Order: sequence, then structure tokens, then C-alpha cells
Amino acid sequence: MGKSTRRLAAAFAGVCGAVLLASSGAGQAAETCFHVCLKQRMASPDIADSAIRDAMASCRDDCDEEAEARLAQSGLAEKIAACEPAPLGAEEFRKIRSASPSVVGFANAFTWEVNNVLPDKIIRRVELVTQSLGLQDVTMAASGIVAPGERGAFFVNNVADGYPAVRLTSRVKAIYACPAK
Repeated sequence: MGKSTRRLAAAFAGVCGAVLLASSGAGQAAETCFHVCLKQRMASPDIADSAIRDAMASCRDDCDEEAEARLAQSGLAEKIAACEPAPLGAEEFRKIRSASPSVVGFANAFTWEVNNVLPDKIIRRVELVTQSLGLQDVTMAASGIVAPGERGAFFVNNVADGYPAVRLTSRVKAIYACPAK
């Protein structure tokens, strides 16, 4: 791995550690499950892109398991498992989008940390749009679980990063959710 890739990996790990989102009510800062997990796994300056993507996928899976366990404790797990997520309307979409940071493209993967500010919905899936090398729009979906008042990561692996501007064309197209009650 070259010096520039090592620097990017170190910078990304630093960004992961620096991204602090205010917790509800207390005004204290708290890192998301995904960032805490990823920061621990990206300690080496000699990490390869494939190892970064594997760590991202593993962290996303671990954090989703924690979210599922919280749903099970609240008695909502079976209801959510049986729910077919529906797309959010424009107003709810804008609320989530404005409360959440931008999509991050790194190591041929995209992550999006979603802050669920909707009191009655559990976010289950997001669709991201980017462009192919042929400049055609490509839609990719990522699943996850983000309960009301929580933050969670959606991850899309192995997104071809053939030219630098592909990161600039990436955007959130739709957010899908299930009722929380």
C-alpha cells in the first residue's frame, strides 16, 4: 500500500473518531456504534482497502445485531421482521436527511450515518444513487435498523470508484421505514 493510501486510511480513522453527534437531551457528545467499532479496527496505518471494507461490513453487522437486540427487548422484533418497509414521504425524508451527515465514500464503499428523528418510524433501508463509468445512474440499496431517537450506519460495499467525481454524484434517493408502534 502506498503512502497516500496509508494517509487516507489514517485520515478516515481520524474522521471516524472526530465525528461526534449530540445525544438527545443531555447535550453530551456520543460516538455512534459504527464509528466506535470502526475506529478500533482501523488502528494500523498499513491497512488495505479490502480490509477497510471488511471492517466496515463487520461493524455494520455488529451494530445491527445490537439494534435488533434492543428491538427484541422492547417487544417490536417480530412486528418489524414481518413489516415490508415503505418509502418515506418528502417531508419525513427531508427531516432525516437534514438531521444526518452526508454520505461518505471511502475505499470503494459508501456509508451513511442516519440520525432517526422520526418518533414513530424504524428506518430499515436506504437507496443511494451514484454514477457508473458510463455516466449512467446506478441505484444501490443498503439495509439496517435505526429505531426512533437512535443513529445507525447504512453500508454499500464494493462501489466502483473509477474516477474521483463519482463521490460527488452520490446521493440519497429514498429512505424506507416501518411503523415503530
